[in-house]
Parts: sequence; structure tokens; C-alpha cells
Amino acid sequence: MAPLDGVLQLDATEDSLVPQEALVTTNDNNDHSFSGIMFTLEACSHLPLHHLEIEAVAVRGRLGQMTVWCSDYQPGVLSQNKRHDQDRWQLLHKSDQKESFSSFVVLPLDPPLTIKPGERRDLYIHSASFGDEGIVYDNQHGHITFEDRCLRILPGAAHLSSLPFGSQGPWGSPWRERRSFVGRIKYSALWNKWSPQNHQDFPVHFQAAVLTMLMGSRRQESLLYLLHEEIVHFILNKCNWDDFGVEQCEEQSEEDNSFSNFFSPAGWAELITTALSPLTV
Repeated sequence: MAPLDGVLQLDATEDSLVPQEALVTTNDNNDHSFSGIMFTLEACSHLPLHHLEIEAVAVRGRLGQMTVWCSDYQPGVLSQNKRHDQDRWQLLHKSDQKESFSSFVVLPLDPPLTIKPGERRDLYIHSASFGDEGIVYDNQHGHITFEDRCLRILPGAAHLSSLPFGSQGPWGSPWRERRSFVGRIKYSALWNKWSPQNHQDFPVHFQAAVLTMLMGSRRQESLLYLLHEEIVHFILNKCNWDDFGVEQCEEQSEEDNSFSNFFSPAGWAELITTALSPLTV
């Protein structure tokens, strides 16, 4: 059967991404305030995510001249070594803001900060306001400051210098460890769309739905048999990654794991290769 022309060609749509916006807010215990907060962001790695785009952050405090910087993640001592090295950071925002102690002020990032699945990036938000009220932040209350299915915010360190990356504090070291970001983060998650090539990146329930439709398209008694193979692929490509449920992504049940193990790697590879192979008539 000859390939279909026009809008139903999968190769013209499979690389497009599905955006989904989110606005997250951390806990706010009003523990401390000073000049800045440096912390880490991490993108999830267990979903068919192409990347995250961090579009804006929001903080409160005396504010004043605000800057936001990003850098590649480096653990432990390496991370501490770059705290005073401005050349290792990229400026994403600079503005003058009026004080706002009760509500968050949005600081748009230009360009947005891109984080790939499983990747970590360091973020540094700084207020040049003199005194100890520049930005509100919290003590670290756990290993994770905030987490949803796409983004994880990790604790970091507070900065006690009104000079960005300043090395002098009012009482010696300008850094206070075990501190947490307080505020909001706006981001967009860009999701991959299904194709035969990225099939195993999708949740097990999505994989089961794909297999069911493809097997149905091979059975003459099924209505799916009336559809051209590329149309079946196109329909699946138009389904969002979570259309068949998301609970299994957070913590797959023993039954889900058994299903996935049954079809992968050897058994699943054989079945999906057969199901995805072109029909010959």
C-alpha cells in the first residue's frame, strides 16, 4: 500500500513538541532574608520530556536592583568554588524593583533557562539592596525544597553580600549553607509526541494502548483494520503522553512492572517490531 500524502504523514509531525505551562510556589516560612539565594533546579528523567524552559522567577523582599544568573551544575566543592566567579555564570535578568514584602515580584528570564531531562542547573537570585532584607528565603527543611512531576527545586546557600558574587560578608563568610529558595517559578514543559522511534520512552499504560491499537489494526474483524497503518500511527502521535493515565509514572504498581518486564526487552522488542512493521498487501 502506497504511503499517504498530505497532513497525515507522521514524519511531518512526530518531531513537534507539546508545551504545557506551570506556575509553582514553594513553602514560605519567612525564616530569613538577606542579599541572595543560590540553589539548584533539576528536570525529571522518567517521563517523555524533551526539556523544561524556566521562564520567570518571583521573589519578595526589599528587592532594589535585581539580577538572576544561571550556571551549569557542579556538586560539592566545585559548586562552592564558582560562587565568586562571575565569569562562570550567565545573566538572565536585570532590573530595578520596588520593595514588596507581602507579595512576590516576577523577574522574567531572557533567555529562558533550558533544562534537559535528568539535568541540573544552578540558579542565583541577588538583590543589591543594602541591609538584610533584600530577598526572603527559608532554612532547609528537607532534601528537596519543592517537587512536582517535572521540576525539582533543591536547597542551596544564602548570600550575605550586597555585591553580586561578593566575597565579603558582615560576619566573615558571606554564605550561609542549608538555605532554601522562597518564591515562585514559571516554566513550560515541552513534551515529546509518540512515534515508533521513541515508543519505550512513554509510560507503560501508553505503551499498552499502542500495542492494543496496532494489534487491532491487524485483525480483520476490528474497525481499526479499515484504517491505513499511517493513520493509526498519526492518531497515536496526536495523543498526549498522559492520556492513558499518569499514576503509573509516579510509582508503578507490581502489576505494571510485570507487564513492562514481560514485553521488554526481548519479548517486547519482538512484539513491537512485528506490530510496527509495514503491512504488505
